[in-house]
Amino acid sequence: MLALTGCEGFTTHGEREARHEAGTVKAAYRPSDQLPSLSNLTTNSSLGDFLTFAMLNQPQIEAAYYDWAASVENITVERSLPDPQFTFQLYIQDVITSVMPGLMAQIPWLGKLRAQADAATAESRAKYSAFEGVVLQTAYDVKQGYYQLWFLDKKIAVDREMLQLLSELERIARARNETGQATLQDVYRAQIEADRLKTEIANLEDSRSSLLAQFKAALGLTRDQPNPPLPVRFEATTLDLSEEQILDTAFARNPQLKAMEARCARRRRRWTSPASRSSPMSPSVPRWTSKPRLGCIGRRRRLRCRSGATRSPPKSPPPKPENARHRRGSPPGRST
Repeated sequence: MLALTGCEGFTTHGEREARHEAGTVKAAYRPSDQLPSLSNLTTNSSLGDFLTFAMLNQPQIEAAYYDWAASVENITVERSLPDPQFTFQLYIQDVITSVMPGLMAQIPWLGKLRAQADAATAESRAKYSAFEGVVLQTAYDVKQGYYQLWFLDKKIAVDREMLQLLSELERIARARNETGQATLQDVYRAQIEADRLKTEIANLEDSRSSLLAQFKAALGLTRDQPNPPLPVRFEATTLDLSEEQILDTAFARNPQLKAMEARCARRRRRWTSPASRSSPMSPSVPRWTSKPRLGCIGRRRRLRCRSGATRSPPKSPPPKPENARHRRGSPPGRST
């Protein structure tokens, strides 16, 4: 029985599916556990190129991926027999030393390993849902920054064109005012509107810096790296779904709901399985005990061992009374 401890045993159906899925994701995301070569982003790059760059370069996605990969490997640990433990105990009492080496193994009850494997499989599904959630969140951040920057650039361009038109209107209003065909009110109105547009353009340019920083962070670029180029061609995302289909798709593919379902299945498997509530362990393997006697030299008040260690002699027990009557207080010389 001791020889079987520490063995991996047989794989389960859930473990095979998890390993197959992990292998598929690894081949596309981290082949040979190395970061694949990233394409250079240019102004002609499409939205898909930016999304692919973010998926491969985002540190949060990488952390979630390795967390999920570790949970897949943990399935094998949970369904395997525990490793044997080598123990070594040393007892020192009076002048006798007990050395007790031994080998101890724990054998779980039947069905406990299966329950642990099922719980670990459910935990790996929850980790995969968390990994999928981080991927979707990153895609959302990239698209949000992409659309907001494009809208902001268009807004700034439109305001600058309007500013040029207001400058031309102000020039025309001044010329008409000189000929008496217009009043100064038309000139002042054009100047006020031009000043308002200048202030709005300045505010938009300031907000562009923060949006560009968010877009850069969504791509996984650090502060020391250069800013990503913005594409000159805008790509819209079409969604050919009705309101009912959107709701059904959200319930069917939401990673947070999948993670909650997997965690509930893990807790249900741990607490409802009869084998998981009791785990009788096998008795320890017999230990071999040796009690060598140390050579010590007795003295009047202390015992000094040859190794240099000192110990105080054990205290002598208090004297016992001659009979029970002494404890009751009767005279010792009187008898009945």
